[in-house]
Amino acid sequence: MKTALERSGAYKDIVLETLRKFNLPEELFYLPVVESLYDLNTVSRAGAVGIWQITAHRGRALGLHNKLLDR
Repeated sequence: MKTALERSGAYKDIVLETLRKFNLPEELFYLPVVESLYDLNTVSRAGAVGIWQITAHRGRALGLHNKLLDR
């Protein structure tokens, strides 16, 4: 948990700014602590990647592009 919170600091400003921009609860900032421990290289058994744990199929549907999604 400590490591995840330390990692989250690198993303805090941009994530909170984006959540505010879309009028989303700031508490969502802590979701990646549970999803991935804020580890960019996390890959789940289902193939979900990144701090938000998005699968390649869902990422493409959302118009996202990421080298991890294209595995």
